[in-house]
Amino acid sequence: MTEVKYKNSPIPSEIATLEKGIREYDQERGMSSQQEVMLYIEVNGGQIAGCICKQYHNSLRIKKLWVDKRFRNHGFGTDLMEEAEKYAKEQNCTFIIVHTMSWHAPDFYKKLGYRVEFERSGYPKGTSLYVMRKDIYLSRS
Repeated sequence: MTEVKYKNSPIPSEIATLEKGIREYDQERGMSSQQEVMLYIEVNGGQIAGCICKQYHNSLRIKKLWVDKRFRNHGFGTDLMEEAEKYAKEQNCTFIIVHTMSWHAPDFYKKLGYRVEFERSGYPKGTSLYVMRKDIYLSRS
């Protein structure tokens, strides 16, 4: 039997090897390439908010969104999400997807036009994971 190993906190080059292999497999099948992008906001030279997205197969996934707690409720999260949507449109994506926990920000995403596509329950303290989606309608010339 093959020995399967595991590693806590893999280094970026190890993750890159895995992602490169997946990208090559996808491209061999005529699927779009994957690209990661980071959007961020700085105040006085320090990052106070950021968003990491992954664009692939004509979609954009919001992987991580963070706003420093001192700057929350000032519109920075909305600014980042609007910029992510603009980027998605430029990349000809047809929808954006985000995963969020019930105690994170589902109401925030709903206000931005996202709908719950799937709910997975069973997490600690009665919480759920929401997969949320926003369709993008592109005008085609």
